[in-house]
Amino acid sequence: MMKRLSTIFILIFLFGSTSSQSNKYPFEWNKGQFYFNASLRLLASQIDGDNAVGYNKIAAKVACNTGFTLNETESIEMSLGIAERGSRKGTDPENLDFNVFHIRIRTLDLGFYYNRIWKGIDFYGGIVPTYLLSVDDIEGYNPKIQEDYRELGCLLEFGIRHPIHRNWSVSLNGTYSVYSMVKGDRITIGGNTSINPSSGAYSNSVGLGIVYHP
Repeated sequence: MMKRLSTIFILIFLFGSTSSQSNKYPFEWNKGQFYFNASLRLLASQIDGDNAVGYNKIAAKVACNTGFTLNETESIEMSLGIAERGSRKGTDPENLDFNVFHIRIRTLDLGFYYNRIWKGIDFYGGIVPTYLLSVDDIEGYNPKIQEDYRELGCLLEFGIRHPIHRNWSVSLNGTYSVYSMVKGDRITIGGNTSINPSSGAYSNSVGLGIVYHP
């Protein structure tokens, strides 16, 4: 699986590098041009509904994007990436809570975005359908955790890219699940029911990244 995904990323990179006509991005766009970029993000992630507090899981995403400019300030963009998100919780002796977990959720992400340049900054938003590659709990005990999760998910994503060089920009983004990641109303973590009935489990993350524009 990973070898096939690596091959796909290489092909996308080669296609984008050879077909890209907009070397001025992110400073200038011309109408009717294709462009390409590749990005790496660090993510602070959590699962709303897991009874843990804060963005307690550090994760990452790597992606390749290709876009088409509608005019000098607008474009549509498609992205293919691999991400790890999840949640983590340690012990809380003061409250006699020793239910620890470290959930690692790995997905294949396919993003569809609308971009608009304003004062040299790229503002974008869109939807990200996801395909579940794997999920496990490496600190708690739940050998069947993957059975709780849906194979297909969907995220809303909004972000900005700020240029720091003709070929580089930094990005800040946030994502949130459109619907619950789990099949039912609850999942079991470390032997305890962690998701409240009828509340579901929703991925929530913020990311800081670097983007390369060939």
